[in-house]
Amino acid sequence: MLLIRLWAATLRFKIDPEDLTRAKALKKPAIILFWHNHIFLAAVGKKAFKRPYKMSAIASTSRDGAWPAAVFHQLGVTIIRGSAHTRGVSAAREMLAVHKHGDQDLCLTPDGSRGPRYHLRPGAVFLATQAESPILLTGATFHRAWRFKSWDRFYLPKPFSRIDVRLRIIPFERLAAVPTEKEAREFLETELLAITVDPDEPLPAPQ
Repeated sequence: MLLIRLWAATLRFKIDPEDLTRAKALKKPAIILFWHNHIFLAAVGKKAFKRPYKMSAIASTSRDGAWPAAVFHQLGVTIIRGSAHTRGVSAAREMLAVHKHGDQDLCLTPDGSRGPRYHLRPGAVFLATQAESPILLTGATFHRAWRFKSWDRFYLPKPFSRIDVRLRIIPFERLAAVPTEKEAREFLETELLAITVDPDEPLPAPQ
């Protein structure tokens, strides 16, 4: 697994300086959202953001969740095993506990662990509203990457390739002002899709 860390170290992230300044300026742990096929963006938190917080992420207890968990772990992210299908409630409580302790950002792949791809599931809104924390949406363009034939069409960036990263900060107050959970989910999904580029397929309309 040392290979994953070495691989990630070769990646070149290009981020708008103003976006990066705003991300670094967040004075409390945040919830970082990116799509399941963008898991390598976890490296951004360590390499580019230089945020003073540890990072935790949820990964499915299924066999399909084993390799994403391994990638997260090798990128320096603490793993909490669970999903909407297994250990969902207890995993959410564990995530909230470490987050509210005040020293950990939470990484969520809101369309995981089984999709559908690029559709935001309710768990992300639940955790965001319970945590009362800012949300850092993270999208990307992978300039040179292999694509898996998995449900999420996972991006495996080629060594020394460039990844253009786009950030969007959603204050907790903005999300809390949305009247219903469904509307909040659609709002976050629309915002995350707006900073996502997939050259191989059209992006879906929000559900």
